[in-house]
Amino acid sequence: MIGGYPKLTEEDAALVDVLGPLDKNQPDQLKQFIAALKSASFFIYPTTGDTYSMPTLEAMAFGCPPLVSDYGAVPELVADNITGFILPVTASGLDYATKIQALLAVPGAYNDMCRAAYARYESTHRWDKQCLEVVAFMKRRIAETEAQAHRT
Repeated sequence: MIGGYPKLTEEDAALVDVLGPLDKNQPDQLKQFIAALKSASFFIYPTTGDTYSMPTLEAMAFGCPPLVSDYGAVPELVADNITGFILPVTASGLDYATKIQALLAVPGAYNDMCRAAYARYESTHRWDKQCLEVVAFMKRRIAETEAQAHRT
């Protein structure tokens, strides 16, 4: 778990690595962050307050399928049942576990989802591609504005 210090029972604490908040600007903490995502099987993010989820994209960049809530713009990042799962914001821990269990019961489905999560990040959500799209949009708008100015 990255980003907090939950109250866990002794039994749960034996199953969860709690790293707490990590500052990715610090080289040693960045290494911890990368190692955690490389070794993670799933990224579980039942947010009720995030409007655009950089953590979800970071997980997908490592081929880690996200399970997210249907809050804000977070569902826009995940293709439900293809690159990860979108659950109602009211979903319980059992609901998340049931999704994982069902996926793992189908041979090859988990690996397919990992590949799809990474492919969606690469094709749609990389910063360099996003920046190029913004620049192209701005150029179109400038050209349209200039063309309109010449007509008047």
